[in-house]
Amino acid sequence: MTDKFTVVGSLGADPERRTTKGGDPFITFSVASNERRQNTEGNWVDIQTSWFDVSAFGALARNAGDALHRGDRVIILGDLTVSQYETSGGGKGRAAKIRATAIGHDLTTGGPRAPRAQQGNEQGQRQEEGQGQGQRGSEPSTAQVDHSSEWAPVAREDAPSLEPAWMSTPF
Repeated sequence: MTDKFTVVGSLGADPERRTTKGGDPFITFSVASNERRQNTEGNWVDIQTSWFDVSAFGALARNAGDALHRGDRVIILGDLTVSQYETSGGGKGRAAKIRATAIGHDLTTGGPRAPRAQQGNEQGQRQEEGQGQGQRGSEPSTAQVDHSSEWAPVAREDAPSLEPAWMSTPF
């Protein structure tokens, strides 16, 4: 059974980078989420810690692998799978695993600033490797585009009106 799930917690260790048999990148890491409540004196206390095994694939894995470090507060969105297993002592346990579809830093308490992926450099490398624009499977260009001409000009009192004549004509 899988369900969409969001968890906020802290990384237990740096993400471990791996590749699939097909060569695609993925990462795995664990996240600890604490249930907190106020006691009778009004102080916050940790009640229970839940651990989740998280995996991410593709571009999310590359970017998260660069941005995340042990102890970082993160927000994970993904598919939750809970499975049962038998312990070495004969007891039963449960494992909660999340296949992440989105990962972000939790900035509630400040926290680190995620570095921006250097997509321009990756695009240049792809072009050198013969996988540039115009070929099937290539990513869209990340070149910066100047959209300033699309912005509406700021009207000033001393400047002539920029409105068409038909807009200022009373009806």
